[in-house]
Amino acid sequence: MGQQKGFYDAEHATYHGPWPQVHLPEQANMNLVTYLFSPAYYKPEFASKKILIDSETEEFVTYGELHETVKRVANGLADLGLRKGNVVVILLNNTIYYPIMFLAIVSLGAIVTTMNPLSSKHEIANQMRLSGAQFAITSAQYVEKVRDYGMVLILYGDVGRQRELADLSYTPFTILLAGDSTDFSEVQVLQSDTAALMFSSGTTGVTKGVILTHRNFIALQAAMNKFEEDSRDPASECLAYHDLISLVPIPLFHIYGLCTVAGLQLRWGCTNVVLNKFDFVGMLHAIEKFRCTSIPAVPPIIVALAKQPIVEKFDLSSLKMIGCGGASLSKGVIEDFRSRFADIKFSQGYGMTETVSVICASNHTPNVPVAPYGSVGYLIPNIEAKIIEVGTGYVNDPEATSATIDADGWLHTGDLAYFTETGALFILDRIKELIKYKAYQVAPAEIEKVLIQHPDISEAVVVPVPDEEAGQLPVACVVLNSNGSLTESEITSFVAKEVVVPSLSKSFKFTQIV
Repeated sequence: MGQQKGFYDAEHATYHGPWPQVHLPEQANMNLVTYLFSPAYYKPEFASKKILIDSETEEFVTYGELHETVKRVANGLADLGLRKGNVVVILLNNTIYYPIMFLAIVSLGAIVTTMNPLSSKHEIANQMRLSGAQFAITSAQYVEKVRDYGMVLILYGDVGRQRELADLSYTPFTILLAGDSTDFSEVQVLQSDTAALMFSSGTTGVTKGVILTHRNFIALQAAMNKFEEDSRDPASECLAYHDLISLVPIPLFHIYGLCTVAGLQLRWGCTNVVLNKFDFVGMLHAIEKFRCTSIPAVPPIIVALAKQPIVEKFDLSSLKMIGCGGASLSKGVIEDFRSRFADIKFSQGYGMTETVSVICASNHTPNVPVAPYGSVGYLIPNIEAKIIEVGTGYVNDPEATSATIDADGWLHTGDLAYFTETGALFILDRIKELIKYKAYQVAPAEIEKVLIQHPDISEAVVVPVPDEEAGQLPVACVVLNSNGSLTESEITSFVAKEVVVPSLSKSFKFTQIV
């Protein structure tokens, strides 16, 4: 770094956070799983702790069982023919076994690509084409979406005697869980090997597969371990992270959920109470039942907690801290939330799929200035207005990669932002063509492409409109053909068949050519 003033390096014109840089492991043959379970960080005193709990069934996995379960599943996958470099689709709702599946796959040097269960036929076809997946872990509920791609199928959950599965060749996930872990054969997996293809609208507005290596995930863990260490300081204003009981309402197919649980909270040793599918009242029940102390949240959850009257019917006094990511919150929502939950430590974070989730965050520990409300916190260790371990790029899309990551290795996020003198980052707006709907990035081009496929529509433009709960909503302005006579409901139904339902606007605007 050059000459610095506060959190600014004048020589290189870069900002940094309040934490010192952290050392990253140099061993080339280290992978995410060996790093996660390395003796230096393994906590034998937590062996009997329930680290993953199903909020509905109360089924659980203990900290001591976690590594053995990962090895059993990995052995089962290897027996099915999974090899290094193969790609595995995970198409599931949240489950306590989701992070175990992820870790088992990458431990073999295979590659995970997660899929939104609400994905349309077109979106699935695009992801399958780009990823080249040969295996899929899914459920009876979603198997129809991927059964025709010639993949090796593993079905999670109750398969029973369902007729639609009668002519399907598959292996129940329970077979993998019941396998042996003692003869696990280590595969040489390098830090530079690809661990995941996470699909995102990225910075250029068209869905792409983001290539993330084991090194990328390890770098995130190493940086965020500083937060865990600080939380154990007796002067800290928050619970030690290993004592947290974290409710997980966010989807694990999203980089935010996957990294929070599989990348960080399992390593810290905190308890994760997993919601299978988000339901606000169900979330409140789970907080009360399990006495949850923290939540990784997205803006709609914060809005509901701040404003829904039903919140008052539940005992949420166990909650101590909530972090919010996925999109920015308005000042009014933050004030409403703080008014109702004055004793909860609240912070916002910022990140992207391309940066392996978080690059800005806050904690409530000594020697770190409190991040101003409305900001997304401070750059985490090893970040200087770019991520040191930036992703390799986009799979099978060199043009998008070169447009996003420049010749000097800097990732262009497409956000309009500023830093305060204390190094806090404020996100003001987006300069890229993406609509931030809740935690989702909606590409206008994707919806426009669907709209103009309708024979009665000649032109279409999709633009964002502000919405307090969702952040932004996509609204379509369409030009009908001279003989067109479509209604709003007909267009909505047409679009709903081709794109993820949460991406839909709740209204359409029309301009008709006479």
